[in-house]
Amino acid sequence: MLVFGIVVGVFIALNALILIVFHAIYRKMFAHRADRTVPGVRDRAVEEFEGLKAEPFSFVSDGVMLRGFRYTGAEDNGKRIVFAHGIGAGHEAYLTEIAYFCGRGYEVCAFDFPGCVRSDGNKIGGMHVSVPHFLNGLNYIRETFGEKPLYLVGHSWGGYTVTAAAKASGARAVVEISGFVRPAKVYAALLGKWMYPWIKIYLFLRFGKKGDLAAKESDVPVLALHGTADKIVPLSVSIAKAGFANVKACFCEGKRHNPYSTKEADAYLCKLFASAPKKGANREEAERFFGSIDYIKATEEDAAVMEKIVSFLESV
Repeated sequence: MLVFGIVVGVFIALNALILIVFHAIYRKMFAHRADRTVPGVRDRAVEEFEGLKAEPFSFVSDGVMLRGFRYTGAEDNGKRIVFAHGIGAGHEAYLTEIAYFCGRGYEVCAFDFPGCVRSDGNKIGGMHVSVPHFLNGLNYIRETFGEKPLYLVGHSWGGYTVTAAAKASGARAVVEISGFVRPAKVYAALLGKWMYPWIKIYLFLRFGKKGDLAAKESDVPVLALHGTADKIVPLSVSIAKAGFANVKACFCEGKRHNPYSTKEADAYLCKLFASAPKKGANREEAERFFGSIDYIKATEEDAAVMEKIVSFLESV
């Protein structure tokens, strides 16, 4: 009996230790804001895009003030895209893509999730928090700017968000880029597949069922684009590989996490990341390095991929 008790005790202790370790990792990932705090780093500005206009808006979602813009161009096709951004930045990191859609006649509404850049909140909180906030944002946009045929577009975290929100959104179609099926799967892909059961347990104990809310098959048409060389969200956990009947998968050969960018832009970014000043570098060094970045080159779009997206939107 003593041996059995020791074995059980060790088993419980090991499981508790794994959960404690993941809790520490989770806090490191999400218990903070995602702001542009590195000196010299910036997003492209509205003024850099000819004809692009931005009207600010804000709304309260579950007690948090969220902020964004309603973007329009010279043309108006009477349709609306609501865009969801990825983690580590706000929606303005995608201004090149937003300007492209506006140039094709779409109104684009986009806002930052809690703890991200323009919005309030002292932390990101986790991947799952975006879905209810996104749906609240859709309701606000409809009430404020009126009804229009609705399309959703999102990248990475935003790709997961728009697909998970698709059924309840009333959207005609969804374009998800580099998205994942559910939070637990992408955490496990990044930290180790063997951790998946404990990650599931941790998310349930802390957040209930909503902690691992999945993007599911629905009757909303989805175009899922994913780079075959994506190391951030591997193909194995992508929505493009989920096998949903409503998803049209498009695998971008050789592309990494930003398949809408040219390979040249991606290579330029990789070179920048490799040579960027290390954490703790002095402010002058960081400002000099990041101030020298060619942001037009870094955000150059793959015209074929962007045309594929718009063609899909226009076909549904």
